[in-house]
Amino acid sequence: MTDPLAIWHLFIADRDIAHLDELLADDVTFRPPTYWKTRSGKPVTMLILSSVMEIFEDFEYHRQWINENDWALEFTARIGDLGLKGVDLITLQDGKITELEVVIRPPNAVEALRQEMAVRLATQGGS
Repeated sequence: MTDPLAIWHLFIADRDIAHLDELLADDVTFRPPTYWKTRSGKPVTMLILSSVMEIFEDFEYHRQWINENDWALEFTARIGDLGLKGVDLITLQDGKITELEVVIRPPNAVEALRQEMAVRLATQGGS
């Protein structure tokens, strides 16, 4: 199997969900920054992450902390004129992502993301 971290970075660089499909466990748990509710399963996680990649502009990773099956990846991006900083907290098991939590600040960027996601998920059936 190819290096999961390299595949993750390919997903980010190429915005190709085939890479994401390869990485996510079928029963992945996703904790988005815009809702308290945890999402479960590959289809909804793929829908959310692919939508976020359409919303974020100038996405860039700056630092990463890797401890075998636990990753913390720090990033910046923009939504319109709002800059944001975030961290992807990722847990793997057998080379597949089983847990993903995204933390973002500041609050106005989180709210802008929530609003954009609500529109996209409503039209794509992912509420």
